[in-house]
Amino acid sequence: MRPTPNSPTPGFDDTGFRALFEHSPDGMIVSRTDGTILRANPAACRMLGRTEEELRASGRAGVVQDDHRYQSYLVERARSGTAHAEVLHGRPDGTVFPLDVTSALLPNGDGEPFAIVVLRDLTSRRAEEETLRRYELLAAHSRDAMLFVRREDGRILEANAAATAQYGWTRAELLALTIMDLRAPATRADAASRMAEADAAGVLFETEHQRKDGTTFPVEVSSQGANIGKDRVLVSVVRDISVRRRAEEALRESDRRKSEFLALLSHELRNPLAPILNGVALLARSRLSPEAERSRVVVERQARHLARLVDDLLDLTRVTCGKIELERELLDVCDLLRRAAEDHRGTFAQRGIALDLELPAAPLWIDADPTRVAQAVGNLLQNASRFTHPGGTTTLSARRAGDTVELAVRDDGLGIEPGLIERLFEPFVQAERGLARSAGGLGLGLALVKRLVELHGGSVRAHSDGHGRGAAFELVFPAAPPPARDATSRAGTPSAVRARRVLLIEDNVDAAESLAELLRLDGHEVEIAPDGRSGLDRARAFAPEVVLCDLGLPDLSGYEVARALRAEPALAGTRLVAVSGYAQREDRARALEAGFDAHVAKPAPFEELAALLM
Repeated sequence: MRPTPNSPTPGFDDTGFRALFEHSPDGMIVSRTDGTILRANPAACRMLGRTEEELRASGRAGVVQDDHRYQSYLVERARSGTAHAEVLHGRPDGTVFPLDVTSALLPNGDGEPFAIVVLRDLTSRRAEEETLRRYELLAAHSRDAMLFVRREDGRILEANAAATAQYGWTRAELLALTIMDLRAPATRADAASRMAEADAAGVLFETEHQRKDGTTFPVEVSSQGANIGKDRVLVSVVRDISVRRRAEEALRESDRRKSEFLALLSHELRNPLAPILNGVALLARSRLSPEAERSRVVVERQARHLARLVDDLLDLTRVTCGKIELERELLDVCDLLRRAAEDHRGTFAQRGIALDLELPAAPLWIDADPTRVAQAVGNLLQNASRFTHPGGTTTLSARRAGDTVELAVRDDGLGIEPGLIERLFEPFVQAERGLARSAGGLGLGLALVKRLVELHGGSVRAHSDGHGRGAAFELVFPAAPPPARDATSRAGTPSAVRARRVLLIEDNVDAAESLAELLRLDGHEVEIAPDGRSGLDRARAFAPEVVLCDLGLPDLSGYEVARALRAEPALAGTRLVAVSGYAQREDRARALEAGFDAHVAKPAPFEELAALLM
């Protein structure tokens, strides 16, 4: 008698078996010895991709359809007890997977025995075996240490030859340890969290491990969780990065020495420029012949060009190292561009180039450092003045574009060669390539412009239609809302200049005497001290209202002089101004900390110094 789908299978109608049959995670099939399937549980239907009705219709061939030779084998072996085989099964959707088939004959009191067939999908096990095989192959050939660590307790299950060499333990000794035993004591606090991260999604981090002899060394650990057999395992690649750490330390030391060198270079280059520009300023107040005046203008222009090159070199280094801090304020770029045009108009006029302004009537506001924005615009104007032919035109413009403000410098000069625009804002690219647009400079100006604008959250664009067709550079800044009240309406009347008692403490004789002469021409009473100790003596006797002091003096440093002056009650109201070629951010901070009221970088424009005397 064949059972109906809803009737109990003869011999197997007890409650316990039915519960096991229906809820088993393994597939279970009840069949006759001729292959006719009587029952199939839900797990078997899901595994084989067929309904119970479809399986009954296909018979046991639906179970081992791709390995028909096993059908008779399973039946014959089952007659003597049990039969077992691993076969391939193809589902109706075309997927093929490995299947573990176990069959046993069970007696039936009513006649022919029944076969119980238990099915187990081997896909996961095969994948684990393949994973293990690959890991073993990788570990055998890896030059990095590889450790297989049980996630449950951190026990090391396997270690490759590179691990034994790296840690100094034998393989047997390593397998008696946990991963915690390999970590340096000071780094063990986060071990559990690192294991959890690695188990969940993989992790890459640096830490310190220790060898058998107790010595510690830096490592880079890459860990990933994997199922291997019955264990949840962390596979860790541990790389000794001692050499890399030493190289990084060497780079940091090199960077420190470079910074020291640049600070010294700044001082040594700025010092001679100061008396040159002071001398030029003195000549400007004299009656010179036309020929002498032209020479004076050339000297001033070239000296200021040298000063800009020094500033570009040092500023680019500071920006790259993240050592520039912006002093932001609400800024009208139209006003800034007008002042920039006036500052550079003489240069353009001397070269026979027209400088046009295209600005809206209303202000355009950005939140920015005015000094740095003016520096970026100035570099672009200097660039345009070098690459525009006499008779040409450079246009400086600004406009509002959505949520941004765009500043542009356009010229009709030499243009930019195709292929160079992508690298135009890299340091030294002009000097390196020696291309047509490298008519002067170190190739630092545009790199500095890009970095300064990016510090403000903006961007830089360049465009040219090719050689001889001019170029355009655009600086894009986030727009800012206008101020509640126009700051320009509150501008006060400049203070009247009055004579001051001024003490110069400066060891460069040319710089001291030329600056003193300029100050005397403005009516100030000036005394000079060539070093720190004599400067303190002169200050006590002269009682200056303002002290202009170099920082790099031959005996006492300018910082020591400032602290000593601040300790003098009689000089409590004296204004102290540091005037030095040491002009990095750290130098300014040290100067203010020592007691200076202001810090001015050499070569300081005389107008800036004069403003500090008001």
